[in-house]
Formats: sequence, C-alpha cells, structure tokens
Amino acid sequence: MGHFPLQIFIPVLHEEHWFLIVISRKKDTIYILDSLPCKSREAVICGILETLQKLGKESIAGSQYICEVLDVQRQGNKYVSFTKIFFASSAAAASSP
Repeated sequence: MGHFPLQIFIPVLHEEHWFLIVISRKKDTIYILDSLPCKSREAVICGILETLQKLGKESIAGSQYICEVLDVQRQGNKYVSFTKIFFASSAAAASSP
C-alpha cells in the first residue's frame, strides 16, 4: 500500500477521435496529446481538467499541476495509432525536465 503510479493515462474518445491525457505525478504536469485538435475538443479537455481540479488539493490533479499540450504527429491516412500516442506520451513525460 501507499504506492501510486507515477503516470496516469486517460484515453478519451470524442467525436470518433481518440486523444490522450497523461498525468505525471513525478513532474506535477498534465500532458494533452491530440493529433487532430479542434475547438469542440478544447471544451471537452477543459471540462476534464476542471473536474480533476475540483477533486481537491489532495487529488492527483490538484492546483499545483500545470498543463502542457504536446505536439503529436498526424498520420496521413487520417487514423492515429493509439499505441503510437501512448508511447510518445511516455517518452515525453519521461524526458521533460
């Protein structure tokens, strides 16, 4: 007991498009990975972040967390491999200062 994951992955499906939210407990950062950003998705992401922050300061996403949107390469065939996003987010979270 007492062990918490250093990263929490939250896959989100919005309008038939997957994007990923990664909470890095080690770096107090919430990463957003979306290869096809759009205005309607921004509202969804803001709603998710607000909900996480409402959980309280003791939660994994308390007020000390910052949010960072990472660049994600878009595939030419209009489909993004969820595995590719997952590993990109892991690498980005691990290499960020």
